[in-house]
Amino acid sequence: HSYCHFVDNSLGSFRDRLHADTFLTFINSLSDNLTFTLEHPSPDGTIPFINILIHPEKSTSVYRKPTHTNLQTHYNSCTSTTFKDSVIRSLMRNAYYLCFPQHLNV
Repeated sequence: HSYCHFVDNSLGSFRDRLHADTFLTFINSLSDNLTFTLEHPSPDGTIPFINILIHPEKSTSVYRKPTHTNLQTHYNSCTSTTFKDSVIRSLMRNAYYLCFPQHLNV
C-alpha cells in the first residue's frame, strides 16, 4: 500500500521577507514536481489564509476573495430544507468560531 497526501495551503511566520524568500527557494529546490508560492502581508499588515483574514494583532475575521460573488442557494429553490438550513448554519458557525468578537457585526 502507498499513501499520498497533498497540502493545498500552508501558513508560516518568518522574521522578515529575506528569510521567507530563502525558505521558499529551499522548498522549491526539493522537487521538480511541486512549486510553492509565497504571499506577503498587505500594507495594512493583514494576510488572507483560506477563508480567514489574519490581522497584525493576531485576531481573525472572515475573508472573501475579491472574486467572491456572495451568492448562496436561494431559499425558495427546489432544494431540500435540510441543505438550505445547513448553508446558513455553516456560514454562522464559521463566523462564530473563526472570528474574534471585535470583527463580528452583530
